[in-house]
Amino acid sequence: MVKSPAMNAPAERGPVAPSDWTRLGRGTVVPILLLVGLLVVLAHVHMDLATGYMAPRVVAEGRRVLVFFDEGGREPAFYWRASEDGGKTFGRRDRVHGVLGGAVLHGDRLVTLLADDGPRGARWFFSLYDKKTLERRWSGTFDDPELGLDHPRHLARLGGAVYALGTDRQGSLRAARLGESRAMLPTPARLPDAVVLKPGDRPAPPVFVTSAELPGPTSRLLVFWRVLADPTGSRLGPGEVRWTTLELDAEGAPRFGTIAKLPLDLVAAAAVTTPAGEVLLLGAPTETPEGPAVHVWRVLQTGLPELRERVTYAREGLTGSAGVTALAAAFAEGDAGAERLLMMAQIGGSIRYRIREGEVWSEWLDLARVPAEQRAVVYGWGASLLALAAALVLQGLAALRRRPRPPGPPRDLGELCARALAERAQEQAPAPVEAAAPAAEVEPELSEAAPLPERMLAFLVDLGFVVVTILGLVQVFAPGLGERAASDPRGQLALVAMFVAAVVAYFAVFEALFARTPGKRLLDLEVQDLKGGRPTRWALLCRNLFRVELLLPPPYLTMMLALLMMVVSPHRQRPGDLLARTAVRRARPAGGAA
Repeated sequence: MVKSPAMNAPAERGPVAPSDWTRLGRGTVVPILLLVGLLVVLAHVHMDLATGYMAPRVVAEGRRVLVFFDEGGREPAFYWRASEDGGKTFGRRDRVHGVLGGAVLHGDRLVTLLADDGPRGARWFFSLYDKKTLERRWSGTFDDPELGLDHPRHLARLGGAVYALGTDRQGSLRAARLGESRAMLPTPARLPDAVVLKPGDRPAPPVFVTSAELPGPTSRLLVFWRVLADPTGSRLGPGEVRWTTLELDAEGAPRFGTIAKLPLDLVAAAAVTTPAGEVLLLGAPTETPEGPAVHVWRVLQTGLPELRERVTYAREGLTGSAGVTALAAAFAEGDAGAERLLMMAQIGGSIRYRIREGEVWSEWLDLARVPAEQRAVVYGWGASLLALAAALVLQGLAALRRRPRPPGPPRDLGELCARALAERAQEQAPAPVEAAAPAAEVEPELSEAAPLPERMLAFLVDLGFVVVTILGLVQVFAPGLGERAASDPRGQLALVAMFVAAVVAYFAVFEALFARTPGKRLLDLEVQDLKGGRPTRWALLCRNLFRVELLLPPPYLTMMLALLMMVVSPHRQRPGDLLARTAVRRARPAGGAA
């Protein structure tokens, strides 16, 4: 068989079909690209929402209990709550700037160890508060190189004084004392090789440091800390718990004992001294074949732990796999003078606690839990955007089916001959008799695209309606909600999310029913499709769900983005209009073409 020259010459294979992206057009490609960027930015900005609350700390004196926990976001901040009945009930939350590393009561003062963002990373300092009013009286830093505390991690009381414990640049455990002049004073206490060095001979700070004071003729402190086997890995990776003693010599100077290792590894731990003078170590083991539980050990005189009991808990988190990652404990005075042990735990993104009075534990109680509406903000926004992405893909596939591709090159000689015969038959076919041409249908002239000032004014009018309605509903059904959220940024964000949902619902309902909102009607505007007709309800729903000027913070940036797209688009379309193939124009006169 002789092959046709058309089958051999690459230049005669016919026109190359346009790519799928070219055939989809700007109305689909632009929203897809914008949506991808929106998902990335939302995930970055709202990562704080999924973090939850972290690192509980608790101090107690008599029936007064103070609990602290970090906010867990990018901005360093923590909360504190007070209880006057031994931990049964807690007051409102107060927010303080900084990350709390430790806290201890000393006389009429509360001494705290804090960290804040600096130009070269976290910068540690300590603050003194009035014990009753919790007003800050003094703050100092660890900048003095003689202190040797490059990484402060813990505060403890020993012999009537407050000590700050941490590590230096050589990986040694160091201690500094809070003096009467409210300044940190260096001490000779130094324990070499306390932590593992990172690559580059940089010390890896301990995962946690906890301590308990042993009463007796000589003051002695048991100090426990955890180091990672791989200092560059996750804090939940394998490691070991080390311990030592810190005691005062005959001259009152502190000194460390030797380093010892516990025969178990703990993700989190808290040491506490009982009123009877024993030391309890509460810890969450890295391996729990019996199920998730906090183990309570009694520390013997040899330093070895003796298991006393297991306190079970339920894992939390999106996948239900998040366990205890931080612990705190303290003894408070219970009813009728009975001793009461409070155990605070970070489980997932929540702070929960249990109370043991005598030998009976209470149920797990919530101290700070990520609210359901906050989780809805994180996962609901992401799910909505993923659903829009799926809708765009389906829209693009439908567009590809509607647009036929031009015929490609023939695959063989038979197909080439068939095409030639078809073209010859079409040329020899008699011309059809021309009938009287019907009157040409004149397409209605498109209305003028709505000017940007009028669209903005209509939006403000509609926004006013929504704000007045929401304020009225809040005053009737949830009085005081705004005041309660004033001290909690997460509560404020939850209110903003509900407000955004109300705005989207307002626009979606009015436009699906009337193709205009009251604000648009006041300015004689309406939503039309690109041909000047009335859009489908699906299109009206899509244009309102894709309101990036409401979904993407900060608002001023996204509104500028939406305005920029309206200026450069041919029909003054914002991102939602590009997705739905709609535009806002002057309203058609009554009886006009649809």
